Amino acid sequence: MNYLWRRFTDWQYVFDKVFTSAGFNVVYKEDETFFRLILTELNEKPQNMCLIDDDIVNINSAAKVGINTILFRNVEDLKIQP
Repeated sequence: MNYLWRRFTDWQYVFDKVFTSAGFNVVYKEDETFFRLILTELNEKPQNMCLIDDDIVNINSAAKVGINTILFRNVEDLKIQP
């Protein structure tokens, strides 16, 4: 994770928190446990969250726990999302 923060320094200005599966000792994001742990960590309802990901498997996993999802294809498509 430290590598990511050094590589993409603008994240700290865009997101309050960034979660990685490794940070929760979950091997794959397609494991619903990853998303349930995030909800618990934030003490948040799933309908108040949104996952943007380019992997449909991760999208489906987040959707199973009630998290809003956007399948990322390109920046232009993302700009038109509600």
